[in-house]
Amino acid sequence: MITNFKKNRKRVYHSRVSLLFFAILTLGTVIFLIISNLKINQKRQKLNAQVEILKEELQTLKQKNQELKTKIFQFTDKDFQEEEIRKQGYKKPGEEVTVILSQKKTEKEEEKQKKNFWQRFLEKLNF
Repeated sequence: MITNFKKNRKRVYHSRVSLLFFAILTLGTVIFLIISNLKINQKRQKLNAQVEILKEELQTLKQKNQELKTKIFQFTDKDFQEEEIRKQGYKKPGEEVTVILSQKKTEKEEEKQKKNFWQRFLEKLNF
């Protein structure tokens, strides 16, 4: 009877130890999975932010590409080429170029002319 009691006691002890071992192992696995999930979510958020930035960049590049295609089409047009050449001051053989200069003065120039000598002198001295 005493030997049966000792055997039962050892069995209970071994079952409790094995139960504790599996509980700790399960808890460690759950904690590991939770931490891994949090790290994956953080990486996902960063990557989603990068995707949004890249989508915006792609949109601007598409717009720029369309503008460049339009300019390429314009540069192949002879009328546009002639207009650009004329803006640079060139002329066709036999043509005369007339340049009209405006005589408008800027507001700053008019203001300087209105000031007398002493006002300009004090202005240079920062008074």
